[in-house]
Amino acid sequence: MAGELAMTAKRWDELTALLQDEQLLQAEYPKVAEYLSRCGAPSWSTSDRRPPANPVER
Repeated sequence: MAGELAMTAKRWDELTALLQDEQLLQAEYPKVAEYLSRCGAPSWSTSDRRPPANPVER
């Protein structure tokens, strides 16, 4: 399907590292850090949240 979003493993790892470093997240993306703090977002790692290699077909 055209227009589907996909992330490379490298970008997924970069995002995961950013979300695991609260100080960096606060410095780089303060509004995102504030939102995640308010909603009580749990900590997570690449091992339990990595998406499948291929997008899920509907």
